[in-house]
Amino acid sequence: MAEKIKQIPHEHPSDDEMTRMELDYRMLQQRGAEIQQQLQQVQALLVENDAAARSLEAVSKNDDLLMPLGSGIMAKFRVSDKQKVFAEVGGRVVAEKTIAEAQALLKEKQEKLSKAAEGLQNELMAVGQSIQAIEEKAAEARK
Repeated sequence: MAEKIKQIPHEHPSDDEMTRMELDYRMLQQRGAEIQQQLQQVQALLVENDAAARSLEAVSKNDDLLMPLGSGIMAKFRVSDKQKVFAEVGGRVVAEKTIAEAQALLKEKQEKLSKAAEGLQNELMAVGQSIQAIEEKAAEARK
């Protein structure tokens, strides 16, 4: 005697559920775009921080340096004190620092920016996974 195979009915999401999924999808896409923008800004700050570290190294090794003025224009200047620089220490407050202190500030900033970039990348991946889950659920509903 052949056994009947019991078919499991395919449940389709209601119109309300589909609308909610569509809204969630759009919100996640928008959040993903915001995170990407923030990540680009953090990456730009990391590049700037790296350039500052290289420039700081150049200050300690050279008597004459080129200083960018903007739009590809530079001025040559003589370093009068290779031991001290001025560094922003927060709240747009500038303080005189030794080269080693300034390097430590840049290293600390680099670590914070790297952690921020990692957090944003993780958040972006989570958003991507949520978007993928919605896409899969919507594709299943269309079957």
